[in-house]
Amino acid sequence: MAINKNTKLKIRVASGSMKGRVLECPPGEIRPMTSMCKQALFNILYGRKEMEMLDLFSGSASIAIEGYSRGMVAKADIIEGDFGKKGILQANLDKFGLNECFNLIISDAFNYIKRSTKQYDFIMADPPFKMSNKEEIVSLIDKKNILKDDGIIVIHATSKDEIAAEIGSLHLIDRRNYGINSLLFFTKK
Repeated sequence: MAINKNTKLKIRVASGSMKGRVLECPPGEIRPMTSMCKQALFNILYGRKEMEMLDLFSGSASIAIEGYSRGMVAKADIIEGDFGKKGILQANLDKFGLNECFNLIISDAFNYIKRSTKQYDFIMADPPFKMSNKEEIVSLIDKKNILKDDGIIVIHATSKDEIAAEIGSLHLIDRRNYGINSLLFFTKK
């Protein structure tokens, strides 16, 4: 569901220490992950703790905040390419007291990956559904070696998107479909 710029949308944290708290969605075209998809994502990641996360195409930062609330994410780099979303993203981080452990970066996701030297435990990529080169994100992450050896990449795509099961040193370990939504999980071979 794409939300237009005139719609005021709020998202609740579903679980953890911040359960029930509300975060704002920034203006512009957005497509928040459905509650069912988000719940499934964190059920699948259950047991992973204190991860350092890279949140690409962040939108409202709801995935990183949900992960933090559940104790799964300790630190996060929040990457959003739309400068118009900066104010509300920063307000969400301020409201939740996450400025010490979350780093907001306004940048194109591909450019950020190209210049990054950090490695992450958890990389979440939630690009626009209409974006056709989702596989290139995984390929670039592999080439830049920004995923830790025991890390995981999750791509939120449409159930119609076709993404290769083997991309460089990364392989698809799971794909879950929820209506038109699909979560793809990659790890190193």
